Amino acid sequence: MKQVRKINPDDLKTAEEQLLSLSDLLNEIKSKPDKTPDDIELLANLGLQLKEISQHLDDIKMILDVTLSRKARAFYENVKKLAKEGDKNAEKIYNDLKEDFEKFDVN
Repeated sequence: MKQVRKINPDDLKTAEEQLLSLSDLLNEIKSKPDKTPDDIELLANLGLQLKEISQHLDDIKMILDVTLSRKARAFYENVKKLAKEGDKNAEKIYNDLKEDFEKFDVN
């Protein structure tokens, strides 16, 4: 998670732009009727690079999903505890969140 937090938003934007550019290049090469051996090699290399990048992005997404889920659960449990102790503001928040958390609670 520490590594994910270190990612600069500008770097993410740049990576997105580069991926879109690569995607355009791939589509351009794929649409060529007569591909040269260099085109075929470039397609293979780009495909491997995109697969690796995609895996890294999937890993980051999974880390973020798990982390955010844990934090949301901790927040919910704390609000639930405060509501049971009589905190009226926490009770409002708890009642708002309760249905969503109970709907997906596997316990």
